[in-house]
Amino acid sequence: MSRIERGKKREEHDSASDNDIEAHTPPKKSLKKDSDNNSDDDNRIFIFELSESKKVSVKVWEKNIRVDIRQFYTNEDGKQSPKVSY
Repeated sequence: MSRIERGKKREEHDSASDNDIEAHTPPKKSLKKDSDNNSDDDNRIFIFELSESKKVSVKVWEKNIRVDIRQFYTNEDGKQSPKVSY
């Protein structure tokens, strides 16, 4: 056998296996969300306290997951405010 003949047999085998894969591929499913269903899930915010002055919040906003890490300071009144860094 020459190299060309081997290549032809391999190509025939590859095309046969490709047809088998296409025949067994399940149809794609489209994801649909009900507008009533996602209103509660999208508005949830989870807040975790890393230390006294650091907090992390995780929320879904416009179908994306957002992670917000902030450092807070306590002012003279005892209220916590986000730390401003320049």
